[in-house]
Amino acid sequence: MFKSSTLALALLPSILLAGLSSTALAQTLGQAAGQPAAPAPFRFNTTSSATAPAPLADVGGTLRKIAASPYDLFFDGEFASRKLSFFARPDEASSAARLVLTLQTTISAAPERSNLTIQINGRDIGATNLVAGDPRRVTFDIPAGVIQPGYNAVAIAASHRHRVDCSVEATYELWTKIDPAQSGFVFPSAEAGNLTMIDLMPLAGTREGRTNLRVILPKGAQMADYDRALNVVQALAITGNLNHPQVEFGATPGTGAGIDIYVGVSKDIAALLGAGAPVLASGEAAIVAAGATPERKRLIISGLDTADLDAKTQQFVQQATQERPVGTPEGLAALTNMKGRLLVPGEKVALSDLGFTAKPFDGRLVQSKVNFTMPSDFYPGAYSSMSFHLNALYVGGLSPDAVLTVKANDKVVANIPLSSPRGGAIRDQRLPIPFTALRPGQNTLQIEARLPSKLDAACESVDKATSTARLSIDGNSYLDIPNYARVGRYPDIAALTSGLPAPVEGETGAATTLLVPNYNAQSMDAAATFVAKMAYASSQVKPMQYTSLLPAMDTTNLIAFGGYDTLPSELVSRMNLDFVNIRNMAGSAASPYEVAALENFGPQSDMQRQMTTSVVGTAVDLSQTAGSFLAAPVERSADMLQAIRTKAVSELSKLNIAPLRALLGDEIKPEAFSPTAETTLVIAQNAGGNGGLWTVVASKSASGIVAGTDVLTDLNVWNTLGGSVQAFSETGIKLDQQLATNQTLYRTQPFSLSNMRLVTASWLANNAAVYIFALLTAAILLGLGTYMVLTTGRRNHG
Repeated sequence: MFKSSTLALALLPSILLAGLSSTALAQTLGQAAGQPAAPAPFRFNTTSSATAPAPLADVGGTLRKIAASPYDLFFDGEFASRKLSFFARPDEASSAARLVLTLQTTISAAPERSNLTIQINGRDIGATNLVAGDPRRVTFDIPAGVIQPGYNAVAIAASHRHRVDCSVEATYELWTKIDPAQSGFVFPSAEAGNLTMIDLMPLAGTREGRTNLRVILPKGAQMADYDRALNVVQALAITGNLNHPQVEFGATPGTGAGIDIYVGVSKDIAALLGAGAPVLASGEAAIVAAGATPERKRLIISGLDTADLDAKTQQFVQQATQERPVGTPEGLAALTNMKGRLLVPGEKVALSDLGFTAKPFDGRLVQSKVNFTMPSDFYPGAYSSMSFHLNALYVGGLSPDAVLTVKANDKVVANIPLSSPRGGAIRDQRLPIPFTALRPGQNTLQIEARLPSKLDAACESVDKATSTARLSIDGNSYLDIPNYARVGRYPDIAALTSGLPAPVEGETGAATTLLVPNYNAQSMDAAATFVAKMAYASSQVKPMQYTSLLPAMDTTNLIAFGGYDTLPSELVSRMNLDFVNIRNMAGSAASPYEVAALENFGPQSDMQRQMTTSVVGTAVDLSQTAGSFLAAPVERSADMLQAIRTKAVSELSKLNIAPLRALLGDEIKPEAFSPTAETTLVIAQNAGGNGGLWTVVASKSASGIVAGTDVLTDLNVWNTLGGSVQAFSETGIKLDQQLATNQTLYRTQPFSLSNMRLVTASWLANNAAVYIFALLTAAILLGLGTYMVLTTGRRNHG
């Protein structure tokens, strides 16, 4: 017999290890180590206005701004590269063009050995030395024939070396940033007179990575008109590959780069556009027209009446979602890798196919990452792992602390020492990436190599320093994807944001309710932006329906948007949120031990509680059915089981391991989540009592919901969403998170024994407490049964 305190002590080391590996603690340790923080990539540091680059009008033509955010164009460390897709119309691809970049480099970089190189569709275009100082503009000529119609790829690689410091820590001082607002392509030709959907493609991401979509509806529009417009917005986000949409409703056209969307009956649209309003031809789903400026276009969908308008909208949605992008192989690969290539069981995917830049590295610290996508019904668990087959060469003479680290979603999965007197080779080394490190939707694989050498102590001057390669990772290193479990589950924000799958059976096609109290204009804009991002991430257009009142029944999915003080109190209560008692940041974060425990034991479902009641009740029922000659030993055994249960619950309550406490019959009453004072946005999810999935996106104030949603839909934040509750700062830093303690699974794939086996294995891995408790209970019952048989046998033969 064991004591529950022994169980607690056995669990403590693993919990401590998990807590120490948390992201927050890693960041704290990094700051303590004195690593200098890189500057914010949002603005340039200019000593005087006289040294600023010339206005954009002086670039010699119309500048097509580069489709990237400031984060995408921030190159830090000794080597960093990006592969970005861009769209070119046929008339633009028929002649030579130019690439204009406005950039700035840190003063720590040595210009003699720091440079920026440009490739387009795999062809070298040019290079420039990176000179420290004020922002400057560089221009690269692109010969005719390099850019092709459709999607192309531009690869930008920055290589830095420090002026005076050869330590690994000094690499954090190196950076170059490119201003997306003052950088882009200059095409000499003008666009054609008759515009088509192709003319909308170049507008994607031209507002520092965002795409402005302004929906203009006729005066007196009803909620059904807004719902119809959301279908158009979703379809446009998919066909236009709008990674960061920014949607708003308005009565007048927008300004700057973007698309104005008109949806309505023909006579109402004519009143909005005036006498020269274009008319849809028979069989035509939409019209594209010029806007007030060359960087703005109009998308017009109209019908003779409401029924015809619905038909035209449906036609547009079907055409937009069925079209496939065209372009060069490099451009299509860059477009796919921006979202993340979907990994299919049984395939092997090379790093180069995921966008990895294979290049011999002669520095001291290098970090490279690639993205890939898992399906929305991917079920993580410790039942299997994906294999990363690594091939690399490294030089001899590296310091003892030289190491190559592989991370999946910031979780370390492998460390390979590289210290050796002689050079070595890593050939097809299999590194397992556990499925517990992955998530539905986009994932990130990062390779980081620290390569200090004994020669760094001498630190030769930049004009005498050698450039011997220290590490070369083969681009043919690959991921080997085994079969993985596929099943829908909720609550899980990651499954929602990657496109919550519908059940394989019983799909009703019911619209998701978008709850906006009082139809607040800013909250409606935020809801539309969130829905457009979901459509892009999932490549699915789903029916949406605005409402201002909390539905009486919770049988359908619901997403609510608003401020802390505007959301219905009943909804906030049912979501187990507390927006009244705001916590102070100090001492308010969840214990790393509690988080680790939840990760180890996984969520608790109603089925688990039923199993617990059944298993525990078995021992008690035996005392009611056994003969009188067995009553005494059975009662003693039942008392002993009850004592073990009581003691275990008491000890486990100190560790806050909710799933195991529930398994032992202790009623779980989770505290309501209360955000900190520093929190500006909360996203929470919970299951409705009648099968619906409810999600809340709440900001500190109703006026901040648009800015909060804009941060939430940024790629760097969107790909971190998960759990049942998350809280973010105004800059997108995750401040707090809660994992679900009760998840519901539902089938999304046709029934198969192989998938059922994987789902079962994953469920048991995620709910180890159930498995352990079942084994212990079975052992106890076996012991009781053996004791009763032996006792009965002795009495019968006595």
